[in-house]
Amino acid sequence: MAVDLLNGLVSYWRLDESSDGSGAVTRNDSHGSNHLTDNNTTPSGTGKINSGASCVRANSEYLEVADNAGLSPTQFSVSAWVRPVSAGMGTTRGVIVKYNSSTPAQSSFALLALVSNRLALYLRISAGTELSASPATVMSADTWYFVVGKYNGSTISLSINAGSPTTTALAGSMNDSTSALRIGMYPSNLSGSGFGGIIDEAGFWNRAIDSDEETALYNSGNGKEYPFSNRRRRVLICQ
Repeated sequence: MAVDLLNGLVSYWRLDESSDGSGAVTRNDSHGSNHLTDNNTTPSGTGKINSGASCVRANSEYLEVADNAGLSPTQFSVSAWVRPVSAGMGTTRGVIVKYNSSTPAQSSFALLALVSNRLALYLRISAGTELSASPATVMSADTWYFVVGKYNGSTISLSINAGSPTTTALAGSMNDSTSALRIGMYPSNLSGSGFGGIIDEAGFWNRAIDSDEETALYNSGNGKEYPFSNRRRRVLICQ
């Protein structure tokens, strides 16, 4: 089966920009135009591939881009490599979110580190119901995890390290909110909901990527650097 990770890709943040944390450094969108504003001078650290954003939870450090049509699709996938530190785990630590738990109308989805050091994907449907999918995997500090959250129009799913996904069926469509997309922060409580650790190689698609594509991105635990060298090319052979 052909793997084309550029198909439906809206934004890809390599997060390779160097920052010592003394000033704000914009993180560029390598594929589109959704460049991330740096809030509270997020430093860089050793990423899964090159550098990553090293968020300090106590400092409420996060990256953000304002809502736009490209970030409000009817289906989506989000992926990232995450390496939590002890202070970054616990309850409601934002990884990639477009959500506000205190204002349902301003909520679409949230990929979080949740209670008992587990990851979860939350989704708000237009009727106001909140649904979630959370694998049983318990994260350990100072360990890399590759996470993919997806919504295909009928189910949400979350997988870790390209393993079998945890899925939840739903009736209704995802709420189209005007919340900003944030990396490293859950927006309803800035003082305590920041992720602590490194986030790297974050992507956003306007479709649900398949398991072969997840496997390609995971790349046996090595990650796959944008623009993804495993894209298949058509070749004309003359005999």
